[in-house]
Amino acid sequence: MIEEIEVTRKQLDDLLSRLAEEGQTGEMQEAILSVGRKLRDLEGQFFDVRLTGARQDILWWPRKLYSKMTILLGVIQQSGFRPTDPQLEVYELYKTQLEGIEGERDRLRSEEIADLNRRLNRRGLAVLGK
Repeated sequence: MIEEIEVTRKQLDDLLSRLAEEGQTGEMQEAILSVGRKLRDLEGQFFDVRLTGARQDILWWPRKLYSKMTILLGVIQQSGFRPTDPQLEVYELYKTQLEGIEGERDRLRSEEIADLNRRLNRRGLAVLGK
């Protein structure tokens, strides 16, 4: 899902560059920027997009779902026993959060990205996700 979001964001950036080269700004540009912001917000639920890789990053910004899930997986894999009840409860919590993000992604894809694709198609521009 993260890769899909990043690929779509790259496509949006490429579209913005093409529109800028052609001197086309305005309504289409704003629609592309709006979808891009929503995708960035969606991706930001997995990890903080402000992270630089510096060791101090974790002091300034809290861990997001992706990091939490990998930490839980690492803890469970270190044990030779079945996951504990608290670990299973945390897993269910993360699973619910992930399903919520998937629902947001699906809504964004079926509504706003689909609408943007129709508009891009009418103008003869590349359609997202292709």
